Amino acid sequence: MQSELELDESRLSDHLNSIDQLVLDHVTLTDLATGEAVAATGFALQVEELLAVEASGWRGPREKRIRTREQRTELAIGPYRVLGRLHATPGADAVASLRVRPMMVPLTETTIAFTLNGTTVIRDVPTLIVNRLAIHSLGPSTSASGWELSLPSVVQQRASTSEIYAFR
Repeated sequence: MQSELELDESRLSDHLNSIDQLVLDHVTLTDLATGEAVAATGFALQVEELLAVEASGWRGPREKRIRTREQRTELAIGPYRVLGRLHATPGADAVASLRVRPMMVPLTETTIAFTLNGTTVIRDVPTLIVNRLAIHSLGPSTSASGWELSLPSVVQQRASTSEIYAFR
């Protein structure tokens, strides 16, 4: 799903954690199996249906930022594999701290991989906000350089537009 969301001065993760339903004006929905896309207007979905959201633009008020420690983390969420930096307060285990975090949690310096119409797509995304309740595999990354992919067809992209990853 691809769309844009205009925010006031709040951070996207704070906004998503403060609402139950997200209403988007113009949306492009893409079927991962076939690659077919359709446009929709006035599209509504529950925030709990989201798997992940690419964040771009303003990082929010400086006073909301806190010093954190990063942990390179690998996770699986729906049909997506994500490698990124999970942040936690100094001294806390980032992965273990997820249990007490709000539903939508940001990761930075992420790479997301998924299959689109039989082709593996890999996108580098500066910030990806994931639904911690939808994660089905999670742990520290075991490879400093990322994944070892031995796939026949791989498309690598830089994030240029925001994507919303959801299932219905």
